[in-house]
Amino acid sequence: MNSYKKFFLLLISFILILGCDPVSENTTSRLRITLVDMPADYESVNVDIREVRIHTSNEDNDEENDSGWTSLPDSDFGVINLFDYTNGNELVIYDDDYPSGYVSQIRLVLGEDNTVVIDGDSIKLKTPSAQQSGLKLKINQTLEPGIAYNFKLDFEASRSVVKTGNEKYILKPVIRVNTEIHGGSIKGIVMPEEENVNIYVIDNDDTIASTIAIEGLANFLISNIAEGSYTVSFATSEDSDYAGKVENEVAVLTNQVTDMGTIELSLK
Repeated sequence: MNSYKKFFLLLISFILILGCDPVSENTTSRLRITLVDMPADYESVNVDIREVRIHTSNEDNDEENDSGWTSLPDSDFGVINLFDYTNGNELVIYDDDYPSGYVSQIRLVLGEDNTVVIDGDSIKLKTPSAQQSGLKLKINQTLEPGIAYNFKLDFEASRSVVKTGNEKYILKPVIRVNTEIHGGSIKGIVMPEEENVNIYVIDNDDTIASTIAIEGLANFLISNIAEGSYTVSFATSEDSDYAGKVENEVAVLTNQVTDMGTIELSLK
């Protein structure tokens, strides 16, 4: 075999190896942002939410300029009564997949239609001019791919409404951010990739999560699974030439992705 033919065969082999690798890194996390309130000694506190923005950057980036800020969709809520979001009720600001990576801040942009109701009277809440660009809330959290996060904005109405010496009231928001990380994830690859395979995460006899590895897309990811040990079942269709498979004692840890590697299905 001459050198040209050897080179050609090596090149074809290299291309085939690359083409058979179906792994693609998941680059999103599940992000949920909610707002709740602690009860206060007023009849209502009405806040005008015009926009919610999120800042993603490297830790060394300048967070004071306008670069790196993204407006969340449908975040113009208008006037809301904070007292509607107590005792387990919450305002869902965002609940969807979001690009993984570092999140430095959330910015809550308020309008001017803020009021407090005392003894039946609606009193205008003056908002300091410094808040016109938005109230910045420190997050400093790296979103890991495949992990679910909840940023809970705890709006403390009792501390946020300040009475001045001339019987007027000012809105100076006091908001605590609680970060909750929900469970972990399971990922892997099912081969052969020409099969449609249903994947089930089972706790005792209960299926708690599922997904499908469709034909031509062999890799899978199942997120937001509570920490524990599970059975993972791979089920094929009745007319498939391949048998299903069961993997027992698959460990899931909070804030981690369990990689099951490549699951090879056998012929029936």
